[in-house]
Amino acid sequence: MLLCKQLGENYLWIDRFCIIQDDPDSKHGQIRGMDRIYRCANFTIMAALSGQEAWGLPGLVGRPRVSSVYKPAHELEGEMREIKPSGLSAAETCTWNTRGWTFQERVLSTRRLYITEHQALFECCLGCASEDLAHYPPHHRANMGLSVGDDKAPEDEYRELPGFYRWPSIGRGVNYHITENTSLPDYLDWVTNYTSRQLSFGSDVMNAFSGIGNALGQVLGSRLIFCLPEKFLVQALMWTASDDIEMRTGMPANLPSWSWASSPSKVNYRWITEDKEDCFCVISLVYFHFQDAKEGLRKVKAQEWWVEREMPIEDFRSREDVPPIETITTKGFGVQHYGG
Repeated sequence: MLLCKQLGENYLWIDRFCIIQDDPDSKHGQIRGMDRIYRCANFTIMAALSGQEAWGLPGLVGRPRVSSVYKPAHELEGEMREIKPSGLSAAETCTWNTRGWTFQERVLSTRRLYITEHQALFECCLGCASEDLAHYPPHHRANMGLSVGDDKAPEDEYRELPGFYRWPSIGRGVNYHITENTSLPDYLDWVTNYTSRQLSFGSDVMNAFSGIGNALGQVLGSRLIFCLPEKFLVQALMWTASDDIEMRTGMPANLPSWSWASSPSKVNYRWITEDKEDCFCVISLVYFHFQDAKEGLRKVKAQEWWVEREMPIEDFRSREDVPPIETITTKGFGVQHYGG
């Protein structure tokens, strides 16, 4: 509350206090609407700490920051010090970033204010600003897209901000922003990241992902069925668990085993390579139907594919109708063959 007051904010949302835990209807409605709560907020304050600290934020009144410098225990001539992890690397490795519920908090927030033990950091879809002694040179402008709902990217304001650097166009690892350019490869990366995190209650696995599902549905143009996008069901079904597959305990009886949400271990899409292009190199052979609670049994509106082109299954009437598959082998030799 003190931090919000100092930043000139009049309103503060805290999940623990604003979600009524003993009112199931209200609680369910709030959880289903977390995407709107995070995306409509001016910014989200994230206590990126490593322990279970419950008494204030480092750097504010009553709680000093921890020194960001290691002092060696052994004797040396002179004084040698090593800087502890700083910037977003500190947030990446803290306990906060291992929790399942904080994943949608990070992905859905358009602006994030991280409070670590050593410094404060600000992050948005354009880049990151931190309390560094040295300023990073601005990166070359890259078209990273805008967060959904933003009208225009600032052209010049961010360039002169002390300590601000723009995200590079490549080499960022996992992209934690939902933008107008978010696509299937982002979803597959997020599933792997999310399922590697910890949940106190296994029954929360779908609730803690529901906000992301709502936002993804808008960007991908598809609703999600048990956390899998209907439009890309063919690809989303091809997940593997890192350990022996067992149904997650404490889940609703109607949770299907084909959903990655039923797996208690980390989920991977190992057939996807780094360039991500092969997530569209699939062939559809069957129709999918789903027993919908509201609509009854219906055909799933999944895209039907023949390798890299969208093509209805009904067009595969005979071998002669199947288009040739033109690929490049890993050694660079072109090959052509037919299915069947």
